Amino acid sequence: MYCLRCERELPNEEVDRKNQELKSLYGIDSLEKGLCPVCGSEMVDKDVRV
Repeated sequence: MYCLRCERELPNEEVDRKNQELKSLYGIDSLEKGLCPVCGSEMVDKDVRV
């Protein structure tokens, strides 16, 4: 997953683990909604080809 606004990348393999970590520590569930936990922008899956 990649945030175009922040220019940050999170490998797809780590999304579930990071989501659980953010939810338990800070109550943030934005990753499961496909949103960047830093800026709130929609994240893009770089592995999906159009």
